[in-house]
Amino acid sequence: MKPRAAAPVDNSIFDDGGPTGFENVTIMDRAFWLDEVDDQRVKPWIEAIEAADRRGDMAPFLAALRGCVPAEAFPFIKDFFARHQLAKKRGRQATPLYDRSRAEARLLIAVREVKELKGTGTPVAQAIEEVAARWFIEEDILVNAYDGRRGATRRQRARLKGLTSALKGQH
Repeated sequence: MKPRAAAPVDNSIFDDGGPTGFENVTIMDRAFWLDEVDDQRVKPWIEAIEAADRRGDMAPFLAALRGCVPAEAFPFIKDFFARHQLAKKRGRQATPLYDRSRAEARLLIAVREVKELKGTGTPVAQAIEEVAARWFIEEDILVNAYDGRRGATRRQRARLKGLTSALKGQH
């Protein structure tokens, strides 16, 4: 027998169209994993790219470009973006370098909590057990992330470090 689908939840009673409290929260405010990006010149670019990615708002990106493109060339850059559509590839979109999936962010928070508990003298095994239960994460996944053996986490960190170290070498 085919299981019945759950009835859709009507959340419209919670959405009154008013402010949510997150209107002015930028990626740099919520993305604790970007703390490793210590070059202050990079942060406005990350915010501008996120605005273009998430909302299709190219204004912050163009404003960032204005700071590094000669004034005489800027009208040509602006014209280029007006004429060309930057289209996303078909299929599932990769998580942007500046962001993390919800699952990955939860896991990074859990790893941070394990490290904090370990710093207070709690044995690692006990800390992992407590944090895994609190965050509803399988213990073996948390152990691998804590030990640096989780492939997805390692690849994301390597991508970010590779790019930031390449940028440091340019200046």
